[in-house]
Amino acid sequence: MTATVTTNTYTQGTAVTITTTNPITAVDGTTIVDPDVVLFGFQVDGDSSQTYTFTYTYGTGDPTGTIVRTGLGLYQATFDTSAYPTGVWVYSIACEPSSSINHDTTKTKIREMGQLVVNPAPFALG
Repeated sequence: MTATVTTNTYTQGTAVTITTTNPITAVDGTTIVDPDVVLFGFQVDGDSSQTYTFTYTYGTGDPTGTIVRTGLGLYQATFDTSAYPTGVWVYSIACEPSSSINHDTTKTKIREMGQLVVNPAPFALG
């Protein structure tokens, strides 16, 4: 599967939701499945020393509530930008293989990737 790349701009303090645009499929490329693990991560301004990551595990979910399953093979990550630095965010959504025939049997793959810009909140004069 080819990864989709998107770019959007937000103001710090707004909620951002990143959604998989294509469902996750099994190794046959057509059967839609849920993987054992969905990973969401991002870095700001290319700072590889600080990577923010979230994990959704099939059957138990994401303890932070950041990643949710929206349908068979479909996931989204929602977070408040005020908790993170401003700048250019490069993100990816990946999945890990499953131990069950009913879930994703592929190796870890990037499913979605992109970048977004978070600008500082405006200030009032006077």
